[in-house]
Amino acid sequence: MVPDAFKISGPSERQIFQRNDKNRAEIPVYGKYNTANPPETMEICAELSDDAANGKSVDWQNVKLSDGEFNGTLELMAGGWYKICVRAKYGEEYVIKEITRVRCRGYIFDSRTV
Repeated sequence: MVPDAFKISGPSERQIFQRNDKNRAEIPVYGKYNTANPPETMEICAELSDDAANGKSVDWQNVKLSDGEFNGTLELMAGGWYKICVRAKYGEEYVIKEITRVRCRGYIFDSRTV
C-alpha cells in the first residue's frame, strides 16, 4: 500500500451537476498526488448506482498528471447517482479512492433567485 498516494479535491460528495442540451454533464475530477512518490498513471471512471432510472457507467480513462496535480473530465448521462472512482498505479499495485454519490440533473435553480 502506498501511504498518502493522492487526494481527490473534486467533485465533492453528493454534488449535483447541471445537464446540457444533450442530456449529459461534464464532471471535472481533480486533486493532488504525492510528488515524492508519483504514480505511473492515474485513471477515473463512473459507476451508475443500481437504483438509477437512467444513465450509463463510464469505463476507466486516463487523466492528466502535472506537477503534483491530476485532472480529467467524465461525461455522464443525466438521471442517476454515480460513484466516481480514481485509481493510481504504482508498479503492479493500484490505490483506489472513490466519491460515492455524484448526480447529473435536469435544471438546477438557486432558490434565492427564483
